[in-house]
Amino acid sequence: MRGKWLLFGGCLILLAIAAGAITVWRQQQAKPAAVAPPPPPVEPSGDLSITGKIEARNVVPVKAPSSGTVEEYLVNEGEEVYEGQLVARLHNPTLSTERDQAKERADKTQERLNQLESQMLAARLEVSRGRAEVARIKDDYARADRAYQRQSMLNQQGATPRLTFEKARKEFEGLRADLETTTARQQVAEGRITDLTRDIDATRKSLEERNTDLEAAEANLQATQVHAPVDGIILKRKGDAGVEIQQGEDDLFEIATDLGNLQVVVEINAAQQAKLKEGAPALVFLTEMGNEPMNGELARIADGRATVLFQNPNPLVKPGLTAQVKIRLP
Repeated sequence: MRGKWLLFGGCLILLAIAAGAITVWRQQQAKPAAVAPPPPPVEPSGDLSITGKIEARNVVPVKAPSSGTVEEYLVNEGEEVYEGQLVARLHNPTLSTERDQAKERADKTQERLNQLESQMLAARLEVSRGRAEVARIKDDYARADRAYQRQSMLNQQGATPRLTFEKARKEFEGLRADLETTTARQQVAEGRITDLTRDIDATRKSLEERNTDLEAAEANLQATQVHAPVDGIILKRKGDAGVEIQQGEDDLFEIATDLGNLQVVVEINAAQQAKLKEGAPALVFLTEMGNEPMNGELARIADGRATVLFQNPNPLVKPGLTAQVKIRLP
């Protein structure tokens, strides 16, 4: 009886060992097989392919024509501009104040000149009327003088009434006094013409000087209007509206010109640089060109950078785009 129990216990142990072995086998079968990483792509022995940025070969800096702050930018980076286009406005309170003061002085001088010219018109009219009045009084005086002389002679001969003589004398003396007064007034009016002529000439000269000052102030203020000096594309601008700038020191813009001739600048390591040689042919590929190759040439190698020059046949290709460059190795 005891032997049977020993046999039964041994069978159970064997069954447990078998079950454990089967479980381990199944777990090993469920694990995925380790996959080795793919080997790095091997470049063809005759080409070196690198990605870089398209840049302009010719860049025109636009320096700040006046100190102050940028009041308004009228173009953004990447936009095309034409020569003479207004691209920014600056604010210089000193220049604005000088222009306003110059304009105020010119306006006041012009107003003074207008007043003098109005006075001249009135004075000339007064002189013209005075001359007519003097001429009329002279005629009346001449007639009164002749009548008085005649009555004086007749009075001495006792051939005219006393009252008639006195009347002729009174008329004569009154016209003589009127002639003297009118002549004196006319001389003053004539002198007024002379004075006004002198004042007008001086004021006109002063106005010319004031206008010259105003033109200079306007020209200085015009420097706050920034215009593009060339046709091209805005590559860069200095900050946003409100940024402080210094005349002649800061570049407000960088404008790319001659977009038919561009370049690609790529970063290279020491190993790549050792393989390259200036003058080597290159191909430039862009998505915007449907990856059609454009012929280029490796022009410069310096400071871990290689520059490939190429001619641009498509206006859609602009600085800032990414290009793939293949350089033929020697």
